[in-house]
Amino acid sequence: MKVFLLIILVFMSLILNGGEGSSQISSNIPFEDSPFGISAPGKGPRDRWEDFITLLEDLNVHWVGAQSRTHGLSWGDVQKRKDLPYDWSEIDNTVKMLQSRHINFFTTFYPLATWDLLSKYSKGELKIKPSGFPVCRLPVDLKAYSRFIEAAVERYDRDGNADMPGLRFPIRYWMSLSEPDNPRDWDDTPENYAILIKTMYKAIKRADPNGKLVIHGSAGAIGGGVKAYKTDGFFYRVFKRLKEIIPAEQYRDFIWGFHYTTDAGTYLISEDLIKSMNRLTKDFGFGLFPVWITETGTFSGALSPGIREEKFLSQTGRNRKPFLKHPELGQMKGKSLSQTEPQQAGELTKRFVFNIVSGVEKVFWVRLIDSSFEVGPFKGVGLVTLEGRKKLSYYTYKFMIDKMEGCDWDKTKTIISGNSGIHAYKFVKKGKGLYVAWRDNSKGNGKPLTLNISGVPFIRVTSFVPEYPDSFRADIIPVEKKKVTIPLGEDPLLIEELSS
Repeated sequence: MKVFLLIILVFMSLILNGGEGSSQISSNIPFEDSPFGISAPGKGPRDRWEDFITLLEDLNVHWVGAQSRTHGLSWGDVQKRKDLPYDWSEIDNTVKMLQSRHINFFTTFYPLATWDLLSKYSKGELKIKPSGFPVCRLPVDLKAYSRFIEAAVERYDRDGNADMPGLRFPIRYWMSLSEPDNPRDWDDTPENYAILIKTMYKAIKRADPNGKLVIHGSAGAIGGGVKAYKTDGFFYRVFKRLKEIIPAEQYRDFIWGFHYTTDAGTYLISEDLIKSMNRLTKDFGFGLFPVWITETGTFSGALSPGIREEKFLSQTGRNRKPFLKHPELGQMKGKSLSQTEPQQAGELTKRFVFNIVSGVEKVFWVRLIDSSFEVGPFKGVGLVTLEGRKKLSYYTYKFMIDKMEGCDWDKTKTIISGNSGIHAYKFVKKGKGLYVAWRDNSKGNGKPLTLNISGVPFIRVTSFVPEYPDSFRADIIPVEKKKVTIPLGEDPLLIEELSS
């Protein structure tokens, strides 16, 4: 009898663990505190998981974010018709592949099921994208959409109830529709978007009390982006309505997410966006949300005005006049339409370091591989070319993760932020100081940086921008009288304390 009971217990354990050995699974999220992420592949011929996963392992990235419908969880892709069961096979395969490499998958819910919208609207009443799919609206059958959200979260929360077979660790973070203030992505009112957020949040919490909802912010990074959070802006109306339909104190697991993919030298604009977000939620009584930058980047190479104005605009549905005025990639007045690989590599470092120091919990670079599907300026934002050549920015990101992963992020300290164009920040890893510093060439007069350093005889100074692929020059400098002076340029430097 005892042997029989033991067999039953072992069998039940295997079922709850998805058939995997207990040493291979965990209720904890690996590298949950890591701020380093990258966006999932797109639709081009080089955008294959097989190419992607090999590069991820080499970079040692542990967070992948799916912002687009391609790898997001779109209701109509999982449930083809109202009378059909959910088909999780595609997302299951992605999760299994990533989790086998200890990589977290952060994905987006898309409230889009054509059969649901056609139950109320005619095709003529729906705005149709070039892809042939309608632009998202508030689902007609909100209860059915809520059940879909709840079922998805339940499948990937690893609580032993209806889990995906083989799930190694839970998925805790889920994002609402990307860029809802953009009429190309949300063909409905801000007030109805508030209802969507409430529906998603409640469904997530029913399935997983530890689950968190990332609310995606404005579509634009400059100008229009900040306006979306001001009085009568899109998100002002969202949170005004959200507070009316449920008490603000019940919302304690929201995260702000936003994009900014802009020219090199514009990394600081995230500061105004974050201030605007924080001011809005604080004014409505929601408090301050953690912040994730769900996509950021800048390009390398040359941009063609012809490509940008004609092909890009017609294929994305952008209105030509506002787009050409909007200073995103290649649009800054007086800026060149060409950026070098060293510029991209330096900007990558600044975007991660500045935002992490500013309290941003995670930063996702917009693309790993240049896209052949997208046209216009976004083609050059990858870290790897279409031909498979790793750019300088690829080696910069790998170097950054190698040196900074595992820092005690709570001990991050600002030394100088913008004074005379100098930026210097201190991190702590295994009890030793790591400093990152640079000087924006548009300001200052070449003033060097002086650091107060005690307890170590030397420092090592390395540029984050390699001289050529995977070659980082390092200089050892003695610490004299607990001080060290370092000349700065536009390329960020890593300064490490050395015991000997």
